[in-house]
Amino acid sequence: MNKLTEQAIEEFYKYNKIDDKIYSLNGKDRLFGFILDRNIPREILETNLTHWLDNFGLDDQETFLALFSHFRYIPKNIFEYMVTCFVDRMKKELSEYDLKETLFVFVESPKGCKSGIDDFAVALWECLKGEIWKEQLITHFSMLNEKKILENRNIIFVDDIIATGFSMNENIKKFFEKFPQCKNSNIKYYVASLFLTRRGKKFIEKKRSNMTLMVEKGLLKSAFRGNYIFSSDELKKKEECVLPYEDKAGKEYDGKKYVMGFSESKLLIGFYYEIPNNTLSTFWRHTEDFTPLFPRSSEHAFSSKLTLKEIIEKKKKMANRAYVINSMGGYDESE
Repeated sequence: MNKLTEQAIEEFYKYNKIDDKIYSLNGKDRLFGFILDRNIPREILETNLTHWLDNFGLDDQETFLALFSHFRYIPKNIFEYMVTCFVDRMKKELSEYDLKETLFVFVESPKGCKSGIDDFAVALWECLKGEIWKEQLITHFSMLNEKKILENRNIIFVDDIIATGFSMNENIKKFFEKFPQCKNSNIKYYVASLFLTRRGKKFIEKKRSNMTLMVEKGLLKSAFRGNYIFSSDELKKKEECVLPYEDKAGKEYDGKKYVMGFSESKLLIGFYYEIPNNTLSTFWRHTEDFTPLFPRSSEHAFSSKLTLKEIIEKKKKMANRAYVINSMGGYDESE
């Protein structure tokens, strides 16, 4: 690994305030205080970053390393802290109300299966346990009874990120189609997320002008906004460098195209449980001829197969790890 790559890894950790020493891919390490993460333990990140850079020409790798070093990655412990801050802000906003009169309606998974939003619901429950009922956290509102909904004074529509605003707006639209009486009720409505883009903010404010917007971390920037990652003078050249690879990774498949991220959002963000499709596709999209750095969960198992060399190296590292743990008086059950 060259110095430029090593420097980019250090900048990535620093940018995200991540201490790589506390994360592990091995679930059993949680017994020793490690936090489980499939992407950011150093040896995993170094290996995956090396493979990822192989997708790009030598002259273009420096551009992608600059993007990587500004990639906003949210591991579990930082995510839980953000949710705690979100709860504090929400309590101030709803200080005149009883929290037990509030419903939290999360954006539903279009496939009806587990999605990243379930992790948000669990983290919110941990913060509010004892102050609300678990029935107030709604991940699939199609199961609700309209009469019960109308008993509430507040409804908060929640998502982890509002990038274009399309998903949130569609979720709200479906909610009112399912429960038409709620539209003309005295319920106060909110739209809430941890992250928001300027584009998403404008869209939601236009479409849902009667709702209060609550955001925890402020506005996300486009990767190709001037004087952010690249200077304004080199911006066009850098975007032209990235575009052919985005065409390769984000090409249309099953009627979906993600060149420059969904709807060309051009974001650089990922959570420990999922990478939003608004992120540049070169970071998460797996194709026959493109290997991503942070595969989305639906593609992770397929794209994470190890070579024979990697398996041998992994066994050596696990043996060394077991020796260290035993020398500290611990134990290890790894096979």
